[in-house]
Amino acid sequence: MATPPPTEKKRSARSPADEDQVAKKARSDDPDKGPAFSDIMGTDMLDIYVGMGTEKKLFRVHEKILRDKVPYFDKMLSNGFQESIDKKIELPEDHVNSFDILLLWVYTSNIQPFSWILNSANGSDMKWDVFKVYELADKLCLEELMDEVTSTYIDASEKQDILPSITSIGEDCSKLSAHMGLKKYMVLCLDYYLNGMSRESNYYGSGIEEFVDLLSVNRELFLEHMQLVHQRPTGQLAPDPRKMPRCTFHQHDAGVECPLKKGSSQRTS
Repeated sequence: MATPPPTEKKRSARSPADEDQVAKKARSDDPDKGPAFSDIMGTDMLDIYVGMGTEKKLFRVHEKILRDKVPYFDKMLSNGFQESIDKKIELPEDHVNSFDILLLWVYTSNIQPFSWILNSANGSDMKWDVFKVYELADKLCLEELMDEVTSTYIDASEKQDILPSITSIGEDCSKLSAHMGLKKYMVLCLDYYLNGMSRESNYYGSGIEEFVDLLSVNRELFLEHMQLVHQRPTGQLAPDPRKMPRCTFHQHDAGVECPLKKGSSQRTS
């Protein structure tokens, strides 16, 4: 007598809504598993176009995590603006590489490692443009990201024994606003050049004329430098800003616990 074939169990058809309810129940029944990927990222996507012309690039981003990490975009997408309807944002004035680093921070809470590229045609170049990322973070009111960029930049400068060139100090200070900690670092680098390091140092390059040229065309920088000289006790040398606590150049208030907690490599105090 032939054995009848085994009866296959029929799977009940479930709608996407049913599947979502099952997934939510599973998570609530086992809280130790933590949030699911979709809880963190969400499922809605945004198209963000950065740059102009041939440099323009599309970034497709999870809306939820972007809004959670960047209040600037949360407000933009919460007030009935066209962006919230079209799920599309245009950022023509921003730089593609800087926005790419921003998104790395949004998704991972970390930024790309920074280092100086030595022995280039210009003596030293940045692996990525710290100042463009810093300015983007300031535009988006992301003080924690500004602080992380600052610490990463100074850490690499100390490790590789690099100071910004006199030309860089002039150019970068002209771009940075008075409230920015990174501008304070650049001003203190200039002060260290003039009033802290040995005149025989290789950093001096072509000599004092370069400093005179810089201060003669940048009145604001000249006044900031003179204020530092006036405040410093007679005979005391200017400190190396690379050796100073990183929080000296952060956006958070003095005495407030630093939000950066990355271990001993970050000299925050």
